[in-house]
Amino acid sequence: MKASILVTYPKGDITLNSVSESWGSGPARLTQPATNEETERVLFLSDLHAPFHDEAIFASALRLIKKVKPHRIVINGDTNDFFQLSRFNTAMERLDLLQSELDAGNVLRARIRAAAPNAVIHETEGNHDSRLVSYVSKNAHALRSLDAIKPESLFAWRELNIESHGIEGFLLRRNFLVIHGGIVRQEAGATAKAEALKHGLNGTSGHTHRLSMYRKTSYDPLEWWESGCLCQLSPDYVPGVPNWQHGLLIGHFSTSSDAFIIEPVNAFNGNLFYGGKSV
Repeated sequence: MKASILVTYPKGDITLNSVSESWGSGPARLTQPATNEETERVLFLSDLHAPFHDEAIFASALRLIKKVKPHRIVINGDTNDFFQLSRFNTAMERLDLLQSELDAGNVLRARIRAAAPNAVIHETEGNHDSRLVSYVSKNAHALRSLDAIKPESLFAWRELNIESHGIEGFLLRRNFLVIHGGIVRQEAGATAKAEALKHGLNGTSGHTHRLSMYRKTSYDPLEWWESGCLCQLSPDYVPGVPNWQHGLLIGHFSTSSDAFIIEPVNAFNGNLFYGGKSV
């Protein structure tokens, strides 16, 4: 049982719970269709990793958004990189660039909103986004309660009318989960398979920076897609050539049933390729 404390505050009395933290983020919540049309068009993009985003491929994605006119856009995690906050930053690099990196991420969000002024936009939490919270928890625990340093205050979600979701993601339909993901397998499609079997649902995830899928046909068909990335394919902090692919997904979802079709959008020579043409 939680004990409550009544506190007098200049704007009135408020009740503080002595136990305010919960375990986990809870289940993904179900969203409603973003259109009254028969089919809802949804564009999924992920892993921009600002300031390590690829400007050419991001600009191509914006042109595709204007062309497709999706009812819903999903920014599926890792909009920012936050390398300076990473436990892997043993060389203590980029420590004085946190504000400029936050600004860069918000500029990308604003450009997406400008390309789709009427679309419903969601953003999920990725593992790199989580660095912002985990760094404070580890190194400045007493600051955790400050509203000014919480993601909802630092990211331009409110100004751009972007609905945010935690690491648990959200349900686009009862049978379709959208989540950044936390699994990486080396073989093509193996991560998609692991995510599908873990959640027991159709869905999509980012995280791996690969454009791949897993499909199982049975009495209860299962399909999962990895959505590629829009970040640089050879950032200076990754040795060698990573197995990453530029790309994104376009989904067509029935508004009256569980039916859906996912189209992968590949990249070629620095541009996305859709409908037989370079975008």
